[in-house]
Amino acid sequence: METIYLPSQNCLSREAENEGAAVPTTVDANKRQRMRRGGTLMAAVFSGDASAPDSDLRTSLQLNQKLQSVLEDTLYKNLTLKENVDTLADEVAQLKRANSELKIFVSSQCLEENTPQECCLLRSPPP
Repeated sequence: METIYLPSQNCLSREAENEGAAVPTTVDANKRQRMRRGGTLMAAVFSGDASAPDSDLRTSLQLNQKLQSVLEDTLYKNLTLKENVDTLADEVAQLKRANSELKIFVSSQCLEENTPQECCLLRSPPP
């Protein structure tokens, strides 16, 4: 029985052979050096390392302030979007009610002016 390989399988197998080829070795060396020093800036921020130098603490504080600002902005936008969705839902419900009232009104007008059979013919789509 012959095995059929999909293009995605071929790409994945080639990707495994060339793992890390797209990333320069200087980046890998930089990462290794930072890990030997005791972690990254984000690790220091979230671990609350008190022995970190003042510049790292200042940078951590600035980073926390920026992250808090992004979080607050995202929460505000989400609340605004929720309010907009609620408003649209109310408008859709109102339009549905108005549509059903209009259908009832048109049907009653048709029945006043025509026989029920003629109303059915008027409502049916053209051939």
